[in-house]
Amino acid sequence: MFVDLFGEEPPAPPAPRKWTEREILDLLRERYTREVLDVPSFIYAEHVRSGAGSALGLRTADAIAIDLWPSRGNHVHGFEVKTSRADWLTELRDPAKAEAVRRYCHRWWLVAPDEFVRDDLPEGWGFLTITDGRLRVKKSAPVLTPEPITHSFLAALSR
Repeated sequence: MFVDLFGEEPPAPPAPRKWTEREILDLLRERYTREVLDVPSFIYAEHVRSGAGSALGLRTADAIAIDLWPSRGNHVHGFEVKTSRADWLTELRDPAKAEAVRRYCHRWWLVAPDEFVRDDLPEGWGFLTITDGRLRVKKSAPVLTPEPITHSFLAALSR
């Protein structure tokens, strides 16, 4: 135990801030709804299902952003938001959950506080972490080869 010259212990470091899903989604929305030259850069949607309707087996992406600029490839970005390490470990145990929407995306991202990931980010995923209240790229999402978007997924995205 460390004791300073006056016999006092140093203060404990502050606990990491706990983020809610809503707070993280607000950071995503802020990042992906900025305008460039008074023109939207992305279409942004939250809680996008893998298909329309209420069929069993449909999964939900926390957010989707579609790049509106052809010069950047019009990429579809998918996001999985995590608010705890346990939630992240649950995601890792069921890769089919993310794959239901990821298959339509050019880039797939985990969005979470930095301390949740410990060398367990799956191949093909990028990582956006929160630093000083803003999202920062910790690991860039590689460009994937998506399947063509189905009419059912387009309908779900449009909702």
